[in-house]
Amino acid sequence: MRNKKTSKIKAIKANNFWTAISGGIKFFKNSKVSAWLNNFILPNPQNNYKPHILHPKRVLFYAVSTIAIKSFIIATVLILPATAFLTPDVMTQESNKIIELTNTIRKNLGVAVLQKNELLEQSAWQKAQDMLVRQYFAHTGPDNKNVLSWLKISGYKYAAAGENLAMGFSTAEEVVNAWTKSKTHYSNIIDPDFKEIGVGMVSGYYKNHDTTLVAQYFGTQALAQTSAVLSQSALASKLKTDASIQNNEIKAGTLIKGVKLSDQIATPLLVSPENNSTSPSRQVQVKIFAPGADEVFILNGGVEISKANLDNDNYFSAEITLAEGKNILNLRSVKGSLANESRDYEISVDTLAPTIDLARSNVQVQTSANSSEQIILATVYLSADATAAEVNFNNYTISLKPSEDKEGEWVGSLIVFKENNEQIFNPVVLPSITAVDSVGNKSTQDINWKNITSIKPSLIKQYFFLKNVQPGIVKPLFEISSIFYKILLIISVLALLLNIFIEIRKQHPHIILLTSGLILILFLLIYF
Repeated sequence: MRNKKTSKIKAIKANNFWTAISGGIKFFKNSKVSAWLNNFILPNPQNNYKPHILHPKRVLFYAVSTIAIKSFIIATVLILPATAFLTPDVMTQESNKIIELTNTIRKNLGVAVLQKNELLEQSAWQKAQDMLVRQYFAHTGPDNKNVLSWLKISGYKYAAAGENLAMGFSTAEEVVNAWTKSKTHYSNIIDPDFKEIGVGMVSGYYKNHDTTLVAQYFGTQALAQTSAVLSQSALASKLKTDASIQNNEIKAGTLIKGVKLSDQIATPLLVSPENNSTSPSRQVQVKIFAPGADEVFILNGGVEISKANLDNDNYFSAEITLAEGKNILNLRSVKGSLANESRDYEISVDTLAPTIDLARSNVQVQTSANSSEQIILATVYLSADATAAEVNFNNYTISLKPSEDKEGEWVGSLIVFKENNEQIFNPVVLPSITAVDSVGNKSTQDINWKNITSIKPSLIKQYFFLKNVQPGIVKPLFEISSIFYKILLIISVLALLLNIFIEIRKQHPHIILLTSGLILILFLLIYF
């Protein structure tokens, strides 16, 4: 009995619920709200098939409003200094990208990738911070600290080390790309002798310009720090040095005795290298013409240093090791008890590349406010053996010539247009000088910019960087505006479709055109 009564009560409640819903729907259909929504969204005779939501004035208001919001966001992010949005998280993110891009380059060349090392990272950050605090941009600071100094401070025991520097508000991609255009920086990136890497980045004011400083450190730990164990013989071979070569001395042989000089055997002739020539290597291949000789000995300063081997009839050859500088060679041909000796041959060895006075050398930009051009002037001081030199930076080359005024000074210049400033100086990397001597010995080193400052990137580039990284201070602006644009885009697309497909024969082309324009604007605002 109770169950029947309960079921009856439930049925009454259900009927009452659906009756209420049905009544509510009828009331809504007959209400002013329903009529307003109908006219606002759907084309019908009451609104002359022009839904109020797509009225030209409203569409124009939507477009102006969305553009105004985007303009406010752009203005807000661009007036902020770099220190406001380059948070530690952002700089860590960009530093990791630099490491990733560096390893991508090495992978593509088949070179082993670099492992991130905390001590190298600490050293790199300390170097970047020191440049910002002391206001310099160079491998060696005002207190003469260099990459080895910073590695020592952090406790990184190195067997090999390298350093790349950059300055300017740029993305990780732009920094690595600038390094690849520099001989010295690129050689560090692809050097197979390096096993580990660390990147440090700081932001602040350099020479009253808001900028970012980056240091990239490469290293290979010393044997004592590695887990690899070398055998005693391998270790001895690795650490062995030839003292005679280091001291530019040739190990003495024995004087040739017991032979009688005679003109009955032909005088040996040195075919190559030529007399009074200079070799860029201590290892020299000699060729000798000695008709009728059974043996030929090579003497340096009257001391035997090698015995030549017979190649074919009358020609002998040998590879000899000479000292740095001038060497006086004699050839002695022997046949039985007879011998004959050649005249003196002067062969010089020059393995030393030209030296560069880095303290006095620099590259500077000379500009004029009234000119669209600027002059990049290089002044370099080289040793007397230099025969050619050039400065390279960012795919630009300045050929240098000896100065007529000062001994050892080489100068050169290049004219560029100011509109290329951002391309050249954002980011800024150190230029490199390459000097060559007469025998081809080459020296390539970084030199300093004089009074250089980074160029602020274009507003578009700066905005897109901020949009991509979205640091905490501007992230809410980007997120809220993006949500607003997407909601408005969905409403606009639905309203346009309803307007087109309901009473399709009674359309107003300008309504469709204006709404399509609004949709296009929203797409662009979401993307940008």
